[in-house]
Amino acid sequence: MTDTDIQAIEFEQTDRAMGVYIEGIGVYGNGSREVLDSTTVGSPREFDRIRAFESRCKRQYGL
Repeated sequence: MTDTDIQAIEFEQTDRAMGVYIEGIGVYGNGSREVLDSTTVGSPREFDRIRAFESRCKRQYGL
């Protein structure tokens, strides 16, 4: 892997009025970070949708 390859994907969740906002953040070998994808889930109780989003994002980037 090089410094420009994604080493890991981290997820950040923020409670908002319209639901839970989730960002998939790529962490690169050189330490830089970039938002790869984001979504809003209508209810904090919809953890299946949250896990599906996280899995889809990881698969998309081969992690």
